[in-house]
Amino acid sequence: KFAHEGWALRYAADGRTASVAVGESASTGNRWLSINGKVDASTGDDMPTQELSGQLPVAISLARLHGRPPTVAVVGLASGVTAGAALEAGAGSVTVIELEPRVVEAAAWFASANRDVLRDPRTTVVIDDARAWLGRPGPAFDVIVSEPSTPWITGVSNLFTRAYWALGRRRLAPGGIFVQWVQLYALPPDGLRSLVATFQDVFPRCWLFETIPGSDALLVAIHDSKGAL
Repeated sequence: KFAHEGWALRYAADGRTASVAVGESASTGNRWLSINGKVDASTGDDMPTQELSGQLPVAISLARLHGRPPTVAVVGLASGVTAGAALEAGAGSVTVIELEPRVVEAAAWFASANRDVLRDPRTTVVIDDARAWLGRPGPAFDVIVSEPSTPWITGVSNLFTRAYWALGRRRLAPGGIFVQWVQLYALPPDGLRSLVATFQDVFPRCWLFETIPGSDALLVAIHDSKGAL
């Protein structure tokens, strides 16, 4: 529908796991990234969530680490804005776990918004399945930001489960921060309550921040060694 509303296609490719496209508004310049036809990032209304997903946990971590730059892992590259925001906020390094290589190509179209994060030497991009990657032995991170697409999409819903969050918790350093992007739109109240309750079962110390009223929220948790698993 975007093409009929004055949108120009900037990039399109069929990857091994998804079809990826980048479009841009001829009137506003708003640039968007879609995966399998669903817009998952943009330089317009999505910016507050994308920015805060990187800035908020890094700011909390810096305070808890007394200024030591935290190590950050981001699940899902999308536009790269979150990874870039984390580095600008003071992260020492960012490791991005992205399933689809074509998304990395598409993110290059957002260089001005993501602070050219893909060219930053502090950035490492890993092409892998997030659950498999988190389940393997590896370094612990001070911050993990999980921002997959909506939980009602096939192939993505397993990144909104107790098992997935437990994997993330095991890869957090003591006192580490875990952030989960939650899309509020099209999510019924009972579904949201179930999602939050499951997250809190893994991360008892957590808070819910609404970044875009009625649209997006962030679940922010602090690793607690006494939490249930």
